[in-house]
Amino acid sequence: MNVAGQLHLAVQFQQRSLPHGLIYATSVSGNLVDWQAGGSYVGGLPPTSGLPHTVDASDVNWTRVRLVQPMSALPLRLLGVNVRRE
Repeated sequence: MNVAGQLHLAVQFQQRSLPHGLIYATSVSGNLVDWQAGGSYVGGLPPTSGLPHTVDASDVNWTRVRLVQPMSALPLRLLGVNVRRE
């Protein structure tokens, strides 16, 4: 995602319409083994927790989560979305 001319790693997803009962939880890793929790999204609402490494950039149709720091300032980083039932 381009923000003010700098590229940020981002993930984008659509949340399922009602009835949903699903939680979409984002996470960040540098090695595919150790993951840090990001925000959790339920029913199209804003994140239940926003940790310093991710930022919500959603609109009415899509949920977009990006890393706060630009890609040029970070070592390898991966973003994931885990979908589970409430």
